[in-house]
Amino acid sequence: MKLTKRTVWTGGIVVAAVVVAFLLLSSVKDQLTVHLVDWNKKPVSASVTVQETRLYPVLGSMKFLPQWARVSTRTNDVNAMDGILKVRRVKKAGNDT
Repeated sequence: MKLTKRTVWTGGIVVAAVVVAFLLLSSVKDQLTVHLVDWNKKPVSASVTVQETRLYPVLGSMKFLPQWARVSTRTNDVNAMDGILKVRRVKKAGNDT
């Protein structure tokens, strides 16, 4: 079988399409759904501030650095009109949540 430029390009495109499809299908959304309810278990509309703090990959393990140099903090203000709020799940090795 003779390999031509066209055959190589076609094979490369097919391999790239398979890889992209696999990555898109295997990605799991790491989100938690939080339901805001009152004492009667009815949805509550509220303004919520979500603060996410994560360690930087290399700097986070250096205990001699101050806290502000080891972590990144993101703050997000959300208006939960129907009492449902989605937040990113924070994972750690050996932790299920």
